Amino acid sequence: MNKIFTILAITIISTNAYSQKKTEDTTGYNLADAQLVCLKIQAYYNKIKTFKSNFRQVFTKRFHGDQKPESGVLYITKPGKMTWEYTTPEKKFFIVDGKKAWVYEPLNKQALWKNISDSGLPAPVKFLWGKGNLIAEFNVKIIKNSKFAGKNETVLKLVPKKRSPHYKSVLFVTDSSGAVKQSIVYDHEGNRNRIYFSSIVLDKTIPESTYIFKAPKGVMVMEAGTEKKANK
Repeated sequence: MNKIFTILAITIISTNAYSQKKTEDTTGYNLADAQLVCLKIQAYYNKIKTFKSNFRQVFTKRFHGDQKPESGVLYITKPGKMTWEYTTPEKKFFIVDGKKAWVYEPLNKQALWKNISDSGLPAPVKFLWGKGNLIAEFNVKIIKNSKFAGKNETVLKLVPKKRSPHYKSVLFVTDSSGAVKQSIVYDHEGNRNRIYFSSIVLDKTIPESTYIFKAPKGVMVMEAGTEKKANK
């Protein structure tokens, strides 16, 4: 499984260990301005029922620079359904159907699945469905003069209060409405996963079939972490 597929696949599917490093200093976090931005982001995603967006993803390795960009379409329907459909440079899918998470790579003729629960999802995923509480789960700080910010955009840094094995910190680049235009995730090794969102469409009906995965003939289906064939 290609680790740069998506940070969501990593946080839900992966069982990789991480190195123990010193906890980040959070002095200057949780000031009123950062909490207000956090509340605006939370309110934006709380009120929507469906979300569709184009995305572009660039994974940057600490010592090797940018990897080949990937792009596609993200679909979200509350409660608890999400599909990342990668179209470039190759077709790939990350699907959460409410009960299972699926990672499917047609080129490799392989699909991995894992049972999930809403309570087990990482906070950066849950907030997209209007669940969880960013202020309760993260130390937050506005990053002034960030290179990631465009015109009239704010960069909010989030450091999990409870250490995560899958990521060290997250940056949300948000506009005045509270919409996240970029999500930038740093892991414990200093690698960066940057996702740009564009052409956002809210509250339009998304077909239920978008969130249903049925393995095509010839595709090997395995449970993530155990490498056992799934019982279908």
